[in-house]
Amino acid sequence: MSKTEKHDTQRSEVLRVNKRRAFLRGSAMLGAGAAVAATTPGIAAPLPEVEQQTTAEPERKGYQLTEHVAAYYRSAAS
Repeated sequence: MSKTEKHDTQRSEVLRVNKRRAFLRGSAMLGAGAAVAATTPGIAAPLPEVEQQTTAEPERKGYQLTEHVAAYYRSAAS
């Protein structure tokens, strides 16, 4: 291996490592920024205001024996 080839190989290795470090550094900064934004109230997204429900629940009648149910019971008992 000549001196030039060795120098080029070392240089490309340094560039590769520097790119990886820059990527990891940027990822860490992005993650830290997201954590701050998520934990700071009102910055990421305002909380929706809760409205009080004024509608009353309909009165439940429960089980009712209707004519078609009674007819089914009569046919099933036979």
